[in-house]
This record gives sequence, structure tokens and C-alpha cells, in this order.
Amino acid sequence: MNRQPFQIHTRPQILALLIKIVENKSLLTIKIEGEDGSYSSSILSINARKNNFALDEPFPQTYEHLDKNTILHCYTRLDGISISFSCKTEARSKFNGGYVYQLSLPTTINHHQRRRHYRIPLNWVNASLNINSPEKRIDQAIVTDISLSGIGASIPANFANLLQKNSMLNQNILMIANFSPIQIDLEIRSIRADSPNAPVCIGAQFVNLQKSQKEAIQQLIAQLNRETCQIKALARYN
Repeated sequence: MNRQPFQIHTRPQILALLIKIVENKSLLTIKIEGEDGSYSSSILSINARKNNFALDEPFPQTYEHLDKNTILHCYTRLDGISISFSCKTEARSKFNGGYVYQLSLPTTINHHQRRRHYRIPLNWVNASLNINSPEKRIDQAIVTDISLSGIGASIPANFANLLQKNSMLNQNILMIANFSPIQIDLEIRSIRADSPNAPVCIGAQFVNLQKSQKEAIQQLIAQLNRETCQIKALARYN
């Protein structure tokens, strides 16, 4: 799915989208107009009455401070949607040795849904899946990516005959380092191997999710997305 980008102009829709960014704790990539480089930050709160929002100190802090009326260009992702907007600094206040900035609400938000759910690559974290196939349990399949709708995984070639497209797999265990295991049911949507002895790549969709499972996966993905953005931000300056 790759939908055409569009713009949001109405104040209620802009507020609703910014509130969702705060609730999801999405990390922003910030670019200061007229300067090279980019920074990372997050929205701390929104004041609808004053038509502004509070932005945490962008990092890494390679500038003294942001002056009033500095134009910032902000970028983030939310549930597979690419979001960007511009705004101006209105004021700043000291907080924990740094600054918190008050920024004007954007008048336009650019909204581009590239796919239904954004996939987060997991090549930087220990992520595995115990697959409960009808014939034999496949332990420690490597999870390569995750989204709100499913996962991608890699399994050894000798297990390829145990899985078939559209097959249902119940009570599988998703394990990602520093998170509690999640029991999930899956439907195999794709199976691919580049050569007879190569690992088999599978794509699987979450099915029969209960409310608690959905919430656990949403929290997991939100945290993984923040950590991925932080890793990318730090890599640019190392």
C-alpha cells in the first residue's frame, strides 16, 4: 500500500494528530532552518488554549539555544504514517540544565501513509520466535522486523517443509530482549528462500489478538521505534 500524501489544515485534526504523537511517545527529527544537520526531540505537552506545545531540548546539543521565532522543521512516523510540519519557537525556559521550548502549533501537517503499518527492522536487537508448527516446534527463529500487523522472520532451511503459505500457527512465543514474552497466533502470508540451503524468510500476520495482546504489541513497537530513532541520531554524530 502506498497512498498519495495529503495535507491537514484544520485545527482539530492538527491537535488530534499532535496528541497522538505525544501519547505514542514518538521521537521527532528536528531540522533548524538555515543550518545543517538534524537533531532529535519529543513533544512534552500541548496547550490548545495558547495554541502552542512544549518541545524537549533537541539533542545532541551543538548550539547555544534556539532564539525566539526560530523556524523548526519536524519529522516523525506514527503507525506507518510519515508526518512532517514546521513551526516557530515562541519562548524557552530552563529545565534540568537545559531548555524546554514553547513552539507555535503548525498550521499545516503533511501526512503520507506509505503502507498500512510501518515495519521496524530488528537487526540491532535480540529478537526471536518460538513457532508452534503442527509437526514440530521451531525454536529460536530470528525475527527480522515487526509492525502492528505482523512480523518477518528467518528460519533454518531444514524447517522449510514444516510451514505452508496461509497455514495457521497458534500459541507462538515472541521474545524480544528487555521485553516480556508475548504469546501470539500467526497466519503465514509468505515464504521465500533465495537458494536450497539458505535460511527461509517468512512473513506472518497477527491473528485473533486480544485487547491485552494488542496493547502489549503497541507498547513494544512504540519503544522499539524510539530506540531505533535514538540509535540513528547518535550514529550521525559518532
